Formats: sequence, structure tokens, C-alpha cells
Amino acid sequence: MGLWDMIVESWEEACEEVYHPKLSRGTVLRIELTRLGIIGFDHYGIYAGNKKVIHFSEGKIRKESLEKFIEGAGIFNGNFVEVMTFSSSATEDITLEESYQRAKSCIGMEGYDVLDSNCEHFALWCRTGEAFSGQAFGSNSDLFDMPTAAIAVNIPRMIGQAFNKLGMERSREIGISGIVDV
Repeated sequence: MGLWDMIVESWEEACEEVYHPKLSRGTVLRIELTRLGIIGFDHYGIYAGNKKVIHFSEGKIRKESLEKFIEGAGIFNGNFVEVMTFSSSATEDITLEESYQRAKSCIGMEGYDVLDSNCEHFALWCRTGEAFSGQAFGSNSDLFDMPTAAIAVNIPRMIGQAFNKLGMERSREIGISGIVDV
């Protein structure tokens, strides 16, 4: 493979992240939020279709627009969401539609706690059945066990990577203005 082919292939791979705008309901989305301009943390939600997200915010699980979901994002990622994937064994029992239905059934639920029941616990429970948060030092939550451009240091993300037992990783990044429902 020549140098030109390698450059073209790298460019196509980079563009694929932004130019692959299709999302299915039930997909886990992540955005990096910042506070005080330097403290970064990850915020998670479940894509609900029609450019809406179900997420745990302001102490309550709510369904809101993508624009509301990304409020507070840093200047470097303010118009993009990250699409998360998981190891096949973590999601084999729950379809994307079931993930969406789980999220929908929790709208209005309260009980947010940064270490015991946060947005990551919620989103991962919807998609994998396990209410787990790597950012909260690998904690599990009992809340969901029910029958149905500032340069920021994201310490919670680093902690989350250390406790990544579900094989979660970033699949791609999508500009919110170009998202298309599957």
C-alpha cells in the first residue's frame, strides 16, 4: 500500500465517524461535560429517536432534545455525541429496542446519587442489564434492579476505563445536526 493510499484510507476512517449519522433507538450516547472549565466527566443517555435522549439529569430521568442533552459540553465536543458499543456478551440478552423500552419505563424516576445511581448506571442498565458505573469507581446500583474548548482532565473517565468490565468503548462520533433515525 502506497503512501497516498494510506492517507486516503486514514481520511475515510476519520470521516466515517462523522458521516455515519444513523442511530437506532436504545443506543447508548456519551458526551463529555465540563464544570468550572477544567473538571470533565462523562454524561450518558439512551437515544430515543427523533433527536431525543432519555437521561438521568438534575435528579430525575427525563426525555429531552439532543441539544438539551449536550448543554455544558466543552468547546471541543459541543456539537457531537459519542456512540458507545459493548462486548457482544454484555448485550446479547437485550436488544436495542428493549434498551429503549427500559429507558422509557424509567422516565420520571428520581433518586440520583453520583456514586450509587448516576446517568452511567442508568444507561448501562438499559443496554446491558447491569447498573454499573466505571466513573463511580466500578460501583453497581440497586436503583435499577426492578422487574421491568476548555481543556479538561476527565478523571472520572480515566477511573471508568480502569473498571471497564462490560467492554464499553466509543464506536464513533456524530454531529448532532446530521443524525438520522434508523
